[in-house]
Amino acid sequence: MKNQHTSGKLWYYIDKALTIWCVAIMGLMALLVITSVILRYVFNLAFVWTEELIVLLFITTTYFGAILCVKEDEHIDIAFLREILPQKAGRPLKVVIGFISIVVQLALAYISLEWIEKTGSSITVGLKIPYSVIYAMFPIGFTSMALYQIRKIINILRNRENTAGEGA
Repeated sequence: MKNQHTSGKLWYYIDKALTIWCVAIMGLMALLVITSVILRYVFNLAFVWTEELIVLLFITTTYFGAILCVKEDEHIDIAFLREILPQKAGRPLKVVIGFISIVVQLALAYISLEWIEKTGSSITVGLKIPYSVIYAMFPIGFTSMALYQIRKIINILRNRENTAGEGA
C-alpha cells in the first residue's frame, strides 16, 4: 500500500511539472509572438531566430500538450464502437484501445529515433542548434504518451470508477 501511495505522489509531481512546463512554453511562445509582431510592424525589425523559436515552441506545445491530453483522457476519440456495444464492454474496450495506442506510440517513438539518426545532424538557420535537439521531443513525447497510457490501463484494471484526470 505504501508503494502505491509513493507512486501516486510521484505521478502527482510529474503531472504538476508537465502542466507547469506546458504553461511556461505557451507563455513564452505568446510573449515571443507579441514581441515579434511589435518589432516587425512598429520598428520594421525581424529576426530569423525568433521566428524559428516560435515554431519550435509551437511544436513543443503540441507534443507535450498531447501527453496532457492522454493524461486527462481528452485525446481524439471515436465513440461509435462504445455506443453500439453493451455498457459492460466499455472497460475492456478501453484497455484494448489503450494497448493499441501504446503499440502505435512506441512504434512512432522508434521510427522517430531512426529519423533523427538520418536527419538530425543539420543545423538550424536561426538558432544554430542541431535539428536532433528539436526532433528529440518526438520520441520523448511518444514514449511519455505510452507511459501515461500504461498508467491509464493500470487504473482501469484496478477498477477505479472515474480515472480521467489521474493519468487514467
